[in-house]
Amino acid sequence: MKTKNKKRIITNVIWLLMVLVLLIPQSRQRIQIAFHSIISNFKGVEMIDSSDRQVLSNYDWKLIDKHNKPYNLSDAKNKVVLINFWATWCPPCIAEMPSLQGLYEKYQDEVIFLFVTNEDLVKVNTFLDANRYSFKAYNPLNRIPKELMTKSIPRTFILNKNLEIVVDEKGALDWNQPAIHQLLKTLIEE
Repeated sequence: MKTKNKKRIITNVIWLLMVLVLLIPQSRQRIQIAFHSIISNFKGVEMIDSSDRQVLSNYDWKLIDKHNKPYNLSDAKNKVVLINFWATWCPPCIAEMPSLQGLYEKYQDEVIFLFVTNEDLVKVNTFLDANRYSFKAYNPLNRIPKELMTKSIPRTFILNKNLEIVVDEKGALDWNQPAIHQLLKTLIEE
């Protein structure tokens, strides 16, 4: 009987500690990031069937980086594009960033990477520098093409050379996995 009571007390104390840790803002975000990192490892990428792919209706989407250097999506015609909508305060976004950095390091010369946020770019670039991410972040300057509109982040799109949406993923994902490498290689060779 005493053993059961001890186990129950220990279990209750563990649950209480977990609840307290989740209530404390400083630890809550770290726990959420860790949770999303673990979950993202079990999620695979789903390629959109060629008959269901949407073509962007508007390529004239202007973005700007921290140096006020503009980029227009129309310049990406005949190139593979990865577009990631994210924010520095978003735990699932933060969880997938290391895998996106790995993908960027491998394909930065062959794929256009557009990391898009509505946050102040000074704050964003402080975050990128602190985490040693080498990709650029952009703010949109005009209306996002309707096919890329999103109300949730992270949201990632991969477009083929014809600017058709081949991948549309919501939530954190391990982007540096063999299936995605194979997909990018196939799209680059098309």
